[in-house]
Amino acid sequence: MRKIAFIYPGQGSQVVGMADFVKEDPTSEQQLNTLQSQLDFDLIKTMHEGPSEQLTASEMAQPALVATSSLLTDYLARHDLQADYVAGHSLGEYSALVASGMLPLSVAVPLVRQRGKLMNAAMKDVSGGMSAVLGLTQEVIDQTLAKINADYEEPVLFAANVNAPGQIVISGQKEALASHIDTLKEAGAKRVLPLKVSGAFHSGYMQPAAMELNLLLAKLAFKAPNMTFINNVDAQTLNDPNEIVNKLTLQLTSPVLWTQTIEAMLAAGVTDFIEIGPGKVLTGLMKKIKREAITHNVCDIETANEVLTTLKEEV
Repeated sequence: MRKIAFIYPGQGSQVVGMADFVKEDPTSEQQLNTLQSQLDFDLIKTMHEGPSEQLTASEMAQPALVATSSLLTDYLARHDLQADYVAGHSLGEYSALVASGMLPLSVAVPLVRQRGKLMNAAMKDVSGGMSAVLGLTQEVIDQTLAKINADYEEPVLFAANVNAPGQIVISGQKEALASHIDTLKEAGAKRVLPLKVSGAFHSGYMQPAAMELNLLLAKLAFKAPNMTFINNVDAQTLNDPNEIVNKLTLQLTSPVLWTQTIEAMLAAGVTDFIEIGPGKVLTGLMKKIKREAITHNVCDIETANEVLTTLKEEV
């Protein structure tokens, strides 16, 4: 029996033109226009025209990605494709909230706009960054970072994303990231690649942002999910709307357990994984977690229709 999971990409997947597909679907275009009318910033123009530097900023990239993924999800729903499971990578978790009915898009987009601003503000006095470490297990990463942090008064490096076997992202002070590349290689890392990000996300440096975000989240009325929702913090099923506030708060300072999230869905019998949003980052990670997994990508109306046709033919 087929089980479908919708999975949503995080910040970094944004690209100018990501929502151009709405011009091919009047309903999606109307939904985006309605959303824009409720916002105090020009989301539509930035998504359609850029410039790229503006779209890349956290306070713009985050609402753009959630809006794009959510509109594509709605298109699939209008064509009778629903998921059994849902999960999102970092920011993508907010797209998953919308998909599962826990939060309306009109609330989620302004929320992640504020989330992006809070994350930037947390890095105001810290030069932070992130690096992808290839070839080490999570256990070795944890042990190596513990040894590095022991030489400082407070931790400076953190495990941020457990993306796939042998691919873990670490986060922290830029200076510490640069000065301990050799330490990581001595521990067995094949490569250590600095990422083009503006801060030390999913680290202890996000604590001020997490505290402010918690206050915003506590004011919202989350509904129970209408499909199985796997969260980033512990890769467990989340059913209690009240618990989502705690998990989303912790998510800012905790590693994204993406490998464990995918493994949990595979263990539950998920057969098809559909990445919804720009790019194919999660599809690439999927192949490293389980090469034979069936994956699909939906980034516009054309690819949405292709997936709809493929799944209909396979029934």
